[in-house]
Amino acid sequence: KYSVYLNDSNVYIWGFSAGGGKAGVCPSKYPDYFTAAYGTGGVVNLTKWYELSSGDQAEIEVRVGATPTSDYEAFMTREASRLVANSQTAFRFQHGDADPRVNVTIGRDFNASAVAFGKEMNYTEFSGVHSIPSDANANGLWWSNTHKTAPSIPTSGQLLIGGYVVSNNFSVEFIDNVSKFGTVNYSL
Repeated sequence: KYSVYLNDSNVYIWGFSAGGGKAGVCPSKYPDYFTAAYGTGGVVNLTKWYELSSGDQAEIEVRVGATPTSDYEAFMTREASRLVANSQTAFRFQHGDADPRVNVTIGRDFNASAVAFGKEMNYTEFSGVHSIPSDANANGLWWSNTHKTAPSIPTSGQLLIGGYVVSNNFSVEFIDNVSKFGTVNYSL
């Protein structure tokens, strides 16, 4: 019934907090699927969050099943800051510097990683706030809609495997353990 309104060649992902982390990591695990990604206050570097948020360490250990020192690989498979090298997605990421739970340096780290890998990144940091102002979120919607070209991976290259990676052309996964990290060289 709604198929006339859908365009599956342009898929967008949005998220706040944990969802903002997913908006960062999903385009890296599905490198040619999302046209644009918008995240606010996201946990895009799990190891850094663990190190900076002692009050959240027990919760993180339950979610991951380890600590960064007992299974560093399990943390790497979940970190957008590490996996962003894969992504062909345009990113917009926003963070308040007064966020009491997810330290702003995590957003800064994701921005620096994306820029270092040559990714399109629009990073905004809001001074003195925890939650992103509603007009900034509205601008995020406008920004996402300016991106209309479906992404594609290069015809050959290397992808990081954070448990799995899925492209429109192939997929690779560690079936026995999605907390394994590796690389794959490919040629289409």
